[in-house]
Amino acid sequence: MNYKYLNYLILILFSFQAILCQHARVEVAPTLKQKRKAETNRETILLKQNYYLMGLLPRKLEYSESEYCPHRGIKEVHQYSSITNILVEQMTIGIYSPRSLEIVCH
Repeated sequence: MNYKYLNYLILILFSFQAILCQHARVEVAPTLKQKRKAETNRETILLKQNYYLMGLLPRKLEYSESEYCPHRGIKEVHQYSSITNILVEQMTIGIYSPRSLEIVCH
């Protein structure tokens, strides 16, 4: 196979993977106490999650609200695969699948 075509094939595969990246977003409705407070500075926490075998392991990851947003509670949780996460997953052929988790506090 010609190297020119191989480069095009690799470019197409990475482009296809980038288009179909995984996103999961959950927004939590505020309680009455949180509605009264003015939206000042929201704290955003970025965590890295490590999955193996294309996301099959570990089956369950739990995070405590009291650990990350103890006073104001969680406003939004967003799990996604960034470009670097996708590249690492492709380079390891899906054996290691990192993801990013973003927690936004009220």
